[in-house]
Amino acid sequence: MSLRELLSYRDYLRFWLARLAGTAANQMLMVALGWQMYDITGSAWDLGLVGLLQFLPSLVLMLPAGDVVDRHHRARVAAACVAVQAAVALLLAWQPLPAQHQRAMLLALSVVLGAVKAFQMPAQQALVPLLVPPALLPRALAFSSAGLQAAIIAGPAVYGVATLAFGVSTSFLLSLAALALTGAADMVSVVARQSLVQLETPDEMRGRVSAVNSVFIGASNQLGEFESGATAAWLGPVGSVVLVGVGSIAIALARRDRLVTARP
Repeated sequence: MSLRELLSYRDYLRFWLARLAGTAANQMLMVALGWQMYDITGSAWDLGLVGLLQFLPSLVLMLPAGDVVDRHHRARVAAACVAVQAAVALLLAWQPLPAQHQRAMLLALSVVLGAVKAFQMPAQQALVPLLVPPALLPRALAFSSAGLQAAIIAGPAVYGVATLAFGVSTSFLLSLAALALTGAADMVSVVARQSLVQLETPDEMRGRVSAVNSVFIGASNQLGEFESGATAAWLGPVGSVVLVGVGSIAIALARRDRLVTARP
């Protein structure tokens, strides 16, 4: 099955392009929100709270969101989520509240974005099997994951380059290179896991299964942001990065034998 054959499915191609643009925009929104919080408070703890408050709604709404996705038009659910994100972006740009109340506003918007993500991720994941035949599904999921990962990297990169033009330190470029490397390494496991989930799940349950899966994949990023903010407040930013890096390597080595002997 060639990539040309996959892209001949116009509905899938339109969905892929929309998801690519939406994810990149959402990543820029997340960076802007966190940057504004740190600019206002200068607190690594507050920066971590932004991640925590995005994670908690995803955890609470996991099962209700999956049920909504299975019972309603999945494309409309995803479109409604994007509309809410656009409204949050406009509110951030407008900044209607005085400076002393902006911290509370940013924390409240973090909750809103977390709740939206609880519905958006399972809706988008469950849409792909409806747009291509089963024989093309693994390739479609791989192509979707590649585009998603590119958007996750490109969104903060575009925001950072734009900020860099206004005098931000060039150390950002080193962070960008590290992000690209870790993103590439993560792609293999993402494609394998998403293919297995979608292929082995009946269509009438894909929303709920994708909702549970999205908590472990997507919402865990926000929980990681809280952990990073807490350790940065304790050890400083460099110590936090080193600790998390060592922990990640240790976990990967500990699970290597299980992955090698796992069922194909």
